[in-house]
Amino acid sequence: ETALLQMVGRAARNVNGEAIFYADKVTPAMQSAIDTTNYRREKQQAYNLKNNKVPISARGSEIKSIFDIFREEMNVEELGSDVEWSRSRKVKVTQPVTTPRPALDPTLEELTYNLPAKTGIYMWKTERDGETLYIGKAKNLNSRCKSYLTGKDERPRINGMMKRVKWVEYILTPTEQDALNLEAKLINLHQPPYNVALKDDFSFPYIVARVSDELPRFERVPKKPPPSYQTDGYEYYGPYSTSQEADRILKTIEDDYNLRKLAFEAKNGENRKEATAKYLQEFENCRAVLFESEESHISTTRVDLLFDEEVNKSRDVIGLVPINPKSPRDVLVRICQLRKGIYRGERDFQFRLPPGLSEEEREHELGLILFKALERHYQDPQEEVSTIPFSFLPESILTMLPLSSENAKEVRRMFKVHPLRETVGPPNVRSLQKRGRNKNTDAVAMQFVVDNLEATAQEVREIMPLSLEQRGTTKKMIAERSKSLKDLLNLPSAPSRIECYDVSHSQGDFSTCSRVVFIDGKPEKSLYRIFNIKSFSGNDDYRSLTEVLERRFKRAYEDTEKDGGEWSVPDLVVIDGGKGQLNAACKGLRASGVGVFGVDDSSGGIVVPICALAKKNEEVYAYNSNSDSPLVPLNDSPDNPGVLMLRQIRDESHRFAITRMRQRRRRSFLEDSEVV
Repeated sequence: ETALLQMVGRAARNVNGEAIFYADKVTPAMQSAIDTTNYRREKQQAYNLKNNKVPISARGSEIKSIFDIFREEMNVEELGSDVEWSRSRKVKVTQPVTTPRPALDPTLEELTYNLPAKTGIYMWKTERDGETLYIGKAKNLNSRCKSYLTGKDERPRINGMMKRVKWVEYILTPTEQDALNLEAKLINLHQPPYNVALKDDFSFPYIVARVSDELPRFERVPKKPPPSYQTDGYEYYGPYSTSQEADRILKTIEDDYNLRKLAFEAKNGENRKEATAKYLQEFENCRAVLFESEESHISTTRVDLLFDEEVNKSRDVIGLVPINPKSPRDVLVRICQLRKGIYRGERDFQFRLPPGLSEEEREHELGLILFKALERHYQDPQEEVSTIPFSFLPESILTMLPLSSENAKEVRRMFKVHPLRETVGPPNVRSLQKRGRNKNTDAVAMQFVVDNLEATAQEVREIMPLSLEQRGTTKKMIAERSKSLKDLLNLPSAPSRIECYDVSHSQGDFSTCSRVVFIDGKPEKSLYRIFNIKSFSGNDDYRSLTEVLERRFKRAYEDTEKDGGEWSVPDLVVIDGGKGQLNAACKGLRASGVGVFGVDDSSGGIVVPICALAKKNEEVYAYNSNSDSPLVPLNDSPDNPGVLMLRQIRDESHRFAITRMRQRRRRSFLEDSEVV
């Protein structure tokens, strides 16, 4: 009921102030939400009448169909024979925009357990667009955030916070130092109530060379001043991860060059002129060898901070990745906004490439896609730019691939006619530098975009497993895949119940075989089973499959339920493996008294269709009357809709087998520890 009320509260209204939803039936929770909404509306109308308040629409009173609204939300445009789809989001005024999530809100446990095991910062929030309660950093976001859900933290502050938490967001960073820096800046920006540290200014230390002094010297400073406060007499090196690291470098300088003793002799010695000349020579040698040489072991200890580099103070970085590497026509584009050392927002687009492109043509099209994304971003910012609490237009734009000279000029022209053109001049538009002082900075900034974009692409793959023209309702998609699978395997009808088997072990120990069951294209987890290998010990996938298939189908005769029973006969058996695994599984079928479809059809008994899916090239093998031999792959593409269904089931079986094998290994380890 609470979720329904939140959804109603956020929904768009028609001219009568009504939100329209479609459902097959009205559940008690829905009726309660309707009654509560009506009660709230009556109270609001009474208040408006009493206080002479008139509601004002932010977008006017135009009436649009649900299909027009959906089309605008998806931002679908026809581009010749191709389709371009933009899934963009508004830049938040008070919160940084992070990786997008599916439209239906998952639970906090699902969000947390699906976080990437990478370095970054995490933000606990009251809801998707709610208050940020806590900001932290982690070397492994997945394990760190899951630790909050165990309930083992006895600190009252943390327990009180987790009672309010309903959402978690994350930002991946290139290094742990970047995570530390971004965490500090976001804490200073948002002041989360449950953060007790880092609410004051935070920075990384630098080493400064005071070259304008009569006797120049090195010293540690807590931070690097803004460019407007810097003078020619100071050269800054760094930043460094800790003050101790900077002090260690200063000690190395003293041990190797003995500058302190030389400075004393230059000030108090008998031959001060000669001592001063020697000191200056050693000082310059030290600068050249330790700080300005790329081979220096000290220069490699500095932190290439993404959020502290001057070049990233006002910069938009645009990159792209394929949504599915095996089908690279659909690409995801992201424009990342870096302002004043803080990651302030992002905007995503999805584009589709034309088929049959050569490598040269593909690179040209990708450059054109980057230009289209920039054009749409600056001409249609999705929010009133005057309300954004930072400069919308950047001073520079970094692109993953070079734009053509005409497109780069067009981007600069857009800035000249933009309503905010007075705040910033035409930007410096360029691609990644392959040499020069900005080479590392460019690489770090682009890697930051790519890492976060790949995490988003993973989520998009889960939401949109098919290409744009194949995408439709779930039932239609499943029906299409089932029909394709029927035609591929020459089955008499589309399979409804499909079982998949996968063998897993740990270096020959703890061998298990998993069975997952999909009914009408959806997993039926109540029918998942794990078979422990009993007839032998060691690692032999073929013997394991033979044993498990024989045991499983002997039980089919004992199952009294024809449809939906635990051991009822499936419409299709899938084996994770190749030709050898298929033959071993068929041997187990026959040992149980069940025949193989396509081979034993004339036996008069039960026959079961069976196939194998080899992971290397996603090839399907089966005993099929359309094929002369099971050794010949039946499919010519890994993206065949029927093969996509097999891949989905195979991946679920592999996940289930690995999880249970690890649990068994952990349990065995604990039992052995108790014996010791």
